Amino acid sequence: YLLGNDIKREVTSTVHVPDTWWDGFKAQYFPIWLLRRFPDHGRFIEETVVFTHVCPHLNIATQAEQRAHLQFMTPPEVQQL
Repeated sequence: YLLGNDIKREVTSTVHVPDTWWDGFKAQYFPIWLLRRFPDHGRFIEETVVFTHVCPHLNIATQAEQRAHLQFMTPPEVQQL
C-alpha cells in the first residue's frame, strides 16, 4: 500500500453498455426502423476519474522541518485553514 489522499472524483461521461453480444450487434448494425421493432437492451455506466496524490517515500522517518513535502497530499480546502 502507498500512503495517499483522494483529492477529487469527477464523472467524465456516461457510456451505454449492451447486455449481450446480440444487443451490441443490433445497436451497431440494425437500421432505425428495425431497432424500433426490436430495441437493444443495455445499461448506462458513469465513467469516474479519481485523482489521488501519492507520496511513496513516506515509509522513511522524516525530520520535523522536512514535513513541508506532505502539503501536496492535503486537499486544497484543508491547506487554506
